[in-house]
Amino acid sequence: MRIDWTSKSGEKISAIYFAESLNLNDVKKFEAEGVDYLQVWYPKKHDDDIFEHYGDALNYIELDGSWTTKANSLRLDLTQSAQDILAGMETNRRYKVKRANKRDNLRIDIIQLNEGKELQDYLELQNTGENAHKVDEEIVLAMVKQKIFYLGVCRSADGVFLANHSYLADENDKWVFMFSSKTNYGEEAKSYGSRPASLLHYEAMLYFKEKGYREYDFSGYLPEKEETERNKKQINISRFKKSFVKWGGGVLLPLIAA
Repeated sequence: MRIDWTSKSGEKISAIYFAESLNLNDVKKFEAEGVDYLQVWYPKKHDDDIFEHYGDALNYIELDGSWTTKANSLRLDLTQSAQDILAGMETNRRYKVKRANKRDNLRIDIIQLNEGKELQDYLELQNTGENAHKVDEEIVLAMVKQKIFYLGVCRSADGVFLANHSYLADENDKWVFMFSSKTNYGEEAKSYGSRPASLLHYEAMLYFKEKGYREYDFSGYLPEKEETERNKKQINISRFKKSFVKWGGGVLLPLIAA
């Protein structure tokens, strides 16, 4: 998946997500097009000639990032039935999904985000507050313009915001990738625990399954064997993701944090 935009300062920027492979000629094509900066997100493989040619011009943003740093993502098979998706979760996760739906009566809304008030509301919510998971407004706007950006929101029965997830959807290869998330940790939401995020994941799986997508990507995964003092938070998040595919339907996707 390729995304193109122009920064506020006039620089042409391109981003590639989940390339099957990447070589020096691929990168040089962007130079020939006049692209000023190229972002490469998680290719499945790339050639060393890129590093040999560009060397110190390359930047790495991953934890302990360097050339050929290994990374993983976790993907769920959406071609299975809705019943099998639910049955594949670990017991406690499945219980939380059902309770959020039937006892908590949480509300889920999933839309393809367009320019306008809903986009501005998302950006303001995402980029403010104590637990902000900030997103780049320019790249989000580029995704919205390319009609590949979706937003799922979970609210309580009386309308209190509890959680959101945003997604990139690749119409050609039929996979969807979780781009960002935000959780309300305030007193009005504390009693729900992880149930809002659990239900939101499940309903998003069903939503994209209905639209014909074949894979649901949880956006990064750290195996427990790689736990260190620095990445305990990421490991806990990975445990949460793994609970959705405990008994099947999930594939660990080896990638490179380029």
